[in-house]
Amino acid sequence: MLEDGIAVWVMDHEDGVRSVAVPRDAPERAVVDLIIETATAFEMYSYSGGRWMDYGTQHKNDDDAPPMTGTLESYRLLAGESNALP
Repeated sequence: MLEDGIAVWVMDHEDGVRSVAVPRDAPERAVVDLIIETATAFEMYSYSGGRWMDYGTQHKNDDDAPPMTGTLESYRLLAGESNALP
């Protein structure tokens, strides 16, 4: 589904998280958490233990799921155009 992405969101972590998640020689702005937004869902990934972990997909039409607005406030839009925020 990555080819269907309309926006890419990344989280900029503080040094405490970075020191555990990424190697010491990683770039200053190394991505640790990533959300790929598609027209119908959000796909969530996190870098941990030297590999990317898939944390699942939240579909935009899932009325039982919490809104992504609160989550996305902790992220910055890296690329694309989101239709998730008002």
